[in-house]
Amino acid sequence: MLPQLVTVDPDGDLLLLLREPSQDISTDTANGDAEQENASNEAAINGHNTGIGKLGMEDKVADREDGSGLHLLVSSKHMMLVSPVFRAMLQHNFKEGATLRSQGKVEIPLPDEEPRAFQILVDIIHCRLGMVPLSIDLDLLTHIAVLVDKYQMPTVVQVFIDIWLRGVGPPPVTFSEDMLLWLGISWVFELESQFETITSLLQREMTLKDITWMMTMSKWELPIPDTVMGEQNLYYSHRAVVY
Repeated sequence: MLPQLVTVDPDGDLLLLLREPSQDISTDTANGDAEQENASNEAAINGHNTGIGKLGMEDKVADREDGSGLHLLVSSKHMMLVSPVFRAMLQHNFKEGATLRSQGKVEIPLPDEEPRAFQILVDIIHCRLGMVPLSIDLDLLTHIAVLVDKYQMPTVVQVFIDIWLRGVGPPPVTFSEDMLLWLGISWVFELESQFETITSLLQREMTLKDITWMMTMSKWELPIPDTVMGEQNLYYSHRAVVY
């Protein structure tokens, strides 16, 4: 099966290669049709391979034999404008940037990223707001938070956060794995009220050892800094925590 190509920008010069969407993530499209700029950036871009050769973007996708996945044709300028990680990747002396400058286009494999969440972010970045769902579930919101933190673009989704939160509902008031998802979401999006609710619940229900074990066993790699998980810092208000 050939990968699905979504042309976000018809004049795009950057092809993002994502794996096939997982089946346990919400794909609700109710309103749509269908660490700093040095060490963090280098870690994020290690292992990326590029090179489109002489074929055009669409021809390259059609010519692939490795099959399934989601490919997003986007604007490198848009991605660099909102994300210092992409800016470092494409402007500095990395292979991706050299290929873009020499060939005028480049492809970047992102096999570890959730395709649905990444496509939502790309649609927002390229002002395709009619394609952005107004209703998503907690898992998908968590995936978006992970990507926003990883690619350092917190302002991208600001206009949608309150809308998405209305659909997701309030944080849990009893012990559940959702507490960790909410902890990550409230940290990334600076949701002070929700952060205080979750940390107060964790203080009542769990020890630091319990929380650490739960995070270790969880399938999620949540963007929660050590300062938040520290025994003395966990229960501070969001804006009091040292970044």
